[in-house]
Amino acid sequence: KTADGAEAPLGQPVTADLTLSGTYTSQPGTTSFDNALTKLLNGDASGLVEGALPISNTADFAAFVARAEEVPAGQLVRLQNNIDLGENSYSAISDFKGDFDGDNHIISGGTFTAVTVDDATCAGMFAKLGAYNGRGQRVGNLKLSGVTVNASGADYAGILVGNASGTETSSDKFVQIQNVQVTGGSVSGRSAGGIAGFIHWTTVQYCTVDGTEVSATVNGGGIAGISYRNIVNCGATVT
Repeated sequence: KTADGAEAPLGQPVTADLTLSGTYTSQPGTTSFDNALTKLLNGDASGLVEGALPISNTADFAAFVARAEEVPAGQLVRLQNNIDLGENSYSAISDFKGDFDGDNHIISGGTFTAVTVDDATCAGMFAKLGAYNGRGQRVGNLKLSGVTVNASGADYAGILVGNASGTETSSDKFVQIQNVQVTGGSVSGRSAGGIAGFIHWTTVQYCTVDGTEVSATVNGGGIAGISYRNIVNCGATVT
């Protein structure tokens, strides 16, 4: 729209300074993550936003935590807005097989507790990331501020993920964690890191951790508590 609310003069030459303002119209079926996932599982993709399951608010995030295992392998989930989780507490997201794009939005606050995955206790926003249907999971473009991972006895604990383990057969089966920025908050566990407690056949790149407290009884690190593979172009300033 133009400044006076008229339609933009599309197709006409611009001969002087022109200010246009965008307007937002919600797409049909995008009212919530819950509705969009239910439709998708019934073969209806109308709830997706640019191909992704949308998370727009704390209710959507809670639905994602509760239904993460239902998301089809390889399906993209994307943040639509900054989300403040406040004092809410969640179990670490488990059995998620899709990809997650923060779209450079911020998740702030919130506490995540440990769950058991494959005979190990894992804690973080995600309990575990891996490879499914011949492809490693992708998580990126996410900012986590003031998130607490309260899991002092967990085997693996990270602000983003407890255990990230792809497969060694080819690089496309590695878990990819890219452009994740962690500020503030704290994480505790037997093996704990600002991004992940444990990584194997995983690439962590362009990630930073700042002003975060990492408490580990066995292995601790600014980025990862235990790393067997590929931390590149990352930086950490932690206690």
